Amino acid sequence: MDVKVEDTRVCGWPAIRRSCGDLSVGIVPSAGGRIMSLVFAGLELLFSPPAFPLEVPCANADLRSFKRRTGFLLPGGSKVWPAPEKEWWEGMPPVDLDRAPFSVVEDAESVVLTSPVCRETGLRVTRRISFLEYNRLGVTEIFENAGNVPVNKGLWTVTQVPRPFDVYFPCSTQCIRSYHTHDSTLPDPGQQAETCGAWSHLPVHSGVCFKFGAWYSPGAVLLLKKSAQGMISFLKSFPVDISRSYAHSSVVEVFNSASAPYGELEIHSPVQSLLPGERAVFSQKWYFSRYSAHTPLDTILQRNFSVFAG
Repeated sequence: MDVKVEDTRVCGWPAIRRSCGDLSVGIVPSAGGRIMSLVFAGLELLFSPPAFPLEVPCANADLRSFKRRTGFLLPGGSKVWPAPEKEWWEGMPPVDLDRAPFSVVEDAESVVLTSPVCRETGLRVTRRISFLEYNRLGVTEIFENAGNVPVNKGLWTVTQVPRPFDVYFPCSTQCIRSYHTHDSTLPDPGQQAETCGAWSHLPVHSGVCFKFGAWYSPGAVLLLKKSAQGMISFLKSFPVDISRSYAHSSVVEVFNSASAPYGELEIHSPVQSLLPGERAVFSQKWYFSRYSAHTPLDTILQRNFSVFAG
């Protein structure tokens, strides 16, 4: 593959951009090791606001006080968090994983990003981002227990996408639930997933806040987004083992923001118990395709099903 590499800026952030064919990836190590740009066939698929200062606490800082002072920051893009959310200090992601600079190692095939050791969880995070072949990315994320006590966490990949878009799950609607029934902070979204052949469909179009969780196998979820030329498909494929425990009791979640024009596509690994020195690895494949405006939806869904089904 002929991969073009350049140092550039994305939304004001210093970034590494790698491009091959119709796909271009902008990586920002200084903002928690995020993928901040994902352009396919000329369409930006990630929501990223303009750059702003990301204060990082000093070595002896009181992290809880620091979080209360700085608040929940959202630089956008695609990142990895530890799950479950209920164990976050002050209800915010660990600052050493979410906003600290990651170290970078590059070779011809990959960009490898490594976090500092998280003072809240004892975890060190590594992300490997690679072009696998034309219009296909590999995203491998690793949790390493670099602390002194066991850690029970799942890897949680969160990808922010500008509205409008549509999400398709290869399962029945019975596998998908709205969180408002057990989370009083969420309103009734006034919608639910709808059956679309062998898939279930969830539109993410309006500014109504909602969150849905899905529990199913096989491990795949499809995002469709209209472009000026037609339709772009963004398929995520990942391992699922529903015999194991997952944070939030979901393998996939979809969140829609009311405060900004984006939704989130969120993928979970199983929760794993890691002794000091042990690692958990979660690998995804991201597939991108484009279709003309006249391509039937059934054809798009069938072609994407064949990709992850083998």
